[in-house]
Amino acid sequence: MVNLINSSISTIDNKLLLPQIDRLDNVCKAGFSNVTLGGEILSVAKIGVGILAADQLTKKLYPNQADKRKHAVVGGLISGVAGKVTTVITGNKIAGMLIGIGAGTVAGAAKEIRDKVTGKGTPDIHDFYATVLGATTVGVAIAF
Repeated sequence: MVNLINSSISTIDNKLLLPQIDRLDNVCKAGFSNVTLGGEILSVAKIGVGILAADQLTKKLYPNQADKRKHAVVGGLISGVAGKVTTVITGNKIAGMLIGIGAGTVAGAAKEIRDKVTGKGTPDIHDFYATVLGATTVGVAIAF
C-alpha cells in the first residue's frame, strides 16, 4: 500500500484511494450494520491511510527533515481524533472534517506560538505548514 501511495501522490485522493475506501466503507456497513466495531476499524484505517499520505507528501515537500514529518503525523492524529469524535457526536462527516482540520491547525499554531513566547523551541512557519498538511490530509480521508 505504501508503494501505491508513493507512486500515486497526484491522483491518490480522487482516482485511487477514495473509491477503495468508499467500497470498503460499504462492505463494512453491510457486514456490520448492528455492530460498531466494523465502523471503528474503518475509521482507524482511514486515519492511518491519511497519516501515511501526509507523511509521504511531507517527505516530498521537505526532504531530509524528519521534524516536519513528525509535525504532519501529529497534526493528522489530532485531526483524526477530533474529527471522529465530532462525527460521532453530530453524525455529520463534513462537520467532523472541518473540526478535525481546525483542531490540527490550532494545535500547530499554538505550538509555534509557545516556542516563540517561551523560547523553549525554535518557531518555524514550515513546522506549522506541515502540521496543517497532516491535519488536512487526515480530515479529508476520514470524511470520505
